[in-house]
Amino acid sequence: MGLNVIFHDAVEQAELKFFLENVEDDRFRYYPSNSQKGKVDYLFFRINSYANKFENTILYAYENNKLVGIIGFRESIWDSDVFGYKCAVIDYFFSKNCNYSEKTRIKEILLKQFDNWCKKSNVRFVTARINVSDLSSIHLLENQNFRFIENILWPIIDFRRDKEVKAVKHKIRFADENDSTALSYLARNFYYRCGRFPADSHFSEKDVANMREKWMQNSIKSNHKIVVVETDDDIVGYFIYFINDAIKKYFGLKFAHLRSAVLSSEHRGYGLGSSLFQGTLNILREKVDIVDSGFITRNYPSMNLHWKVGLDRVVYSCATFHKWFY
Repeated sequence: MGLNVIFHDAVEQAELKFFLENVEDDRFRYYPSNSQKGKVDYLFFRINSYANKFENTILYAYENNKLVGIIGFRESIWDSDVFGYKCAVIDYFFSKNCNYSEKTRIKEILLKQFDNWCKKSNVRFVTARINVSDLSSIHLLENQNFRFIENILWPIIDFRRDKEVKAVKHKIRFADENDSTALSYLARNFYYRCGRFPADSHFSEKDVANMREKWMQNSIKSNHKIVVVETDDDIVGYFIYFINDAIKKYFGLKFAHLRSAVLSSEHRGYGLGSSLFQGTLNILREKVDIVDSGFITRNYPSMNLHWKVGLDRVVYSCATFHKWFY
């Protein structure tokens, strides 16, 4: 029998779990855990949760009645609303554990199905993030007109080992309802100018500024926490994080994820960034076991600051790709 593609509602749970046991490219496969089995169980939980949301699509590739590949994708409604055209994201792209050519063959068929969906759905822009070790996916995306945009490293700090609380020199506090205007101003005007959206010439500076401001407003309304640094009673920077409540059940550890940080350009070089980063870690030290963060490898100041505050154990790296349909 040949390779067939079917929708997620036909997959058997035992077969899915067996398939996921051999997936090596998931981000959390390389994170600290009290249970190796828990890593597979967490991926299984995420795939099923993803499949059960109506806005998501998962396609499963079968060959000789065996599951050999998965692709999960969706329209990014938020991005579509911000930019005014349909945007999509590939969230999962796995094949069975086999040689390079077999992986490429399986994924090529899945990617073609995704491409057809994009064209039928009038998608204009696609984002995909791929484990840098997954060369079959990277080369396939390159061959299908995806363009490399950035490489992200994901370091962690493990508070079970790093027990030193370091003092900070500046005022650190949680943002409150009165800080919305200041936070929106910072988000709009001081974002990293070599991030993936500014690096893609299809996006105007106004597009990116609007997106950053709206992203901040969403963060304020969400369950994310925002830590700010002040000088002379003015907010000059912020750090956003959230605590991952779902992962503890599977890993036996509490995790927090650092999401975004901004510091006013005129206040750089005075140690405020270090105070903001270290102050955020001091807050999280009392709440979680592990903190992770992601930074773009061309952002050397961010890289050096991560190393300085103790996020110096890299557990994952991914490459971001963009594709445009004209």
